[in-house]
Amino acid sequence: MRVIYCPTDFSDLANHALDWAISLGQKLDAPVHVLHTYQVPYSADMMSNSLNEALKESAEREMAALLIRYTEKGLHFTPELEWNSVTGALRHRTRANPEAMVVMGSHGYSGWNATLMGSNALAVMHAIQNPLIFIPAKAAFYPDCMRWMYATDLQDESNPQTIAWLKQFIADSTSAMELMHVESGDIDKSEAEQFLKYAQDHFEGYPTHLVVKKSVEQGIYECASHQGVDGIVIIGRRHHWLKEAFHQSVSKAVAQHQTFPILILKEV
Repeated sequence: MRVIYCPTDFSDLANHALDWAISLGQKLDAPVHVLHTYQVPYSADMMSNSLNEALKESAEREMAALLIRYTEKGLHFTPELEWNSVTGALRHRTRANPEAMVVMGSHGYSGWNATLMGSNALAVMHAIQNPLIFIPAKAAFYPDCMRWMYATDLQDESNPQTIAWLKQFIADSTSAMELMHVESGDIDKSEAEQFLKYAQDHFEGYPTHLVVKKSVEQGIYECASHQGVDGIVIIGRRHHWLKEAFHQSVSKAVAQHQTFPILILKEV
């Protein structure tokens, strides 16, 4: 069944991501499960056992308080607590349900390098195969219609299931989508025509944008900002630009554009 998992550390950023996840869940008619994990490094010492118990009791109190606050606002989610890493907990949940999605907060003000809700987010991105949405602090959810910008590397024919999922997600969430492609070098008329034909063959009826920019990730953000879309979609591939975007060398331009939710899909 379709379900949304939203990991939390009970911070304001995590609560913002939860608001976003609940709004999306309402659009998709999907239940939201809020997951908090806790654990201390393994030790045979009795002190570690006591600390685990203290962490569990603290997590239970905070989750109960969170549930009350949202219930009072007429919003609902299923609370889940687990002694595990967030990566491990999400891995076994999403493996058991290929229709699951993950929505989690991201610290955007200082770039993407190990700042997405701590170091866990990058690990989650690599660990799960399910759709994953990173929500920065300024990301808004527009219930009437979210406008997504799909940044394609023109390899969509190798992932028909992923593209089919994306189109169905856009339809089910009553969203809109535009297509864009960034070339890092000069292009001629024939290459532009090739892109337009490609877009027509795979995404007929969707608005298209062809961008020339040396930095691919910067080109994506500039196009998204210029077109005024609400979120960005990318497929995380091996050797894809996304891998480089999470390194310390990520450009300042990327760090400055942190109002966009980022929907990351995986190759099938």
